[in-house]
Amino acid sequence: LMVIEEQDGWGIGWTTCVFAGVAVGRESRRRKLALLCCRGQAWQLRVQKIDGLTLAPPSSPARVDEILAGLEQLSSESQVPISSIDSLGLIDLDGDSLLVAETLADATGITTLCRFTDRLRADEIPRARAIGDWFLYRNPRSRRLIIELGTVLRLTLLPTSPLPRDLVSFDVGPGNHFLNQFVHRLSQGKYAFDPSGHFAVQGQQDEEILSHWSSHPFLLQSPPRILDDQAFGESFIESSLAMARERRRAAKDLLCTACHFVARCLNEALTRFVPEPSPA
Repeated sequence: LMVIEEQDGWGIGWTTCVFAGVAVGRESRRRKLALLCCRGQAWQLRVQKIDGLTLAPPSSPARVDEILAGLEQLSSESQVPISSIDSLGLIDLDGDSLLVAETLADATGITTLCRFTDRLRADEIPRARAIGDWFLYRNPRSRRLIIELGTVLRLTLLPTSPLPRDLVSFDVGPGNHFLNQFVHRLSQGKYAFDPSGHFAVQGQQDEEILSHWSSHPFLLQSPPRILDDQAFGESFIESSLAMARERRRAAKDLLCTACHFVARCLNEALTRFVPEPSPA
């Protein structure tokens, strides 16, 4: 059996595996779909091509017909028949994700997976969550560091070894959601985020507030660690606003301080928890 030549489309052949994924953004709530063309087996699996699509937020909870419509659109744009997909993964869907997975499997005939981390211990989740990064970005000649500034600030160190046993991944601290909460409150709901950092860059950091935030118990934990949604949530924002008022700090100063805090969290994590490379 011969592999189809890769020309206009993806060149789906008998040595190729195609995986699809559907997720909903934690903050934007937009639907994110991806197709990955892979070759190889087990830990030697390598991604050859990726295609993706971002769509408007789904209904809550997400409906199967919306997911199917998104898959069909991505399939058409990528020139990959849905029948070529070997497995489909679902992440962060609202509602009964098991029922959605079962319905999708019945409708498409594709092996459908969800709730990947339900049976893992808390200390196992960060590494399991980073396995995709290991497949996508690992380089056998040099270590690679991935810094993800999303809802949460996350760090992943990819080793050169052929197995991901030395992979390091953990939540560094708060990310965009933390900053956006301040913007929303300080603008009285006028802005959902600070466009291009326009407001924060006009402020001055407050070292006392920054030091107070840096003593948060989460930041004293050793990896692997996962940031709880409430750690820097509503009560933390309220106490920080009260502290800023006591210190007669402007809104722009607080935003500037929050940006410096995220950067300081990253610097501290790199210094304390990322091991130096072994000498050649």
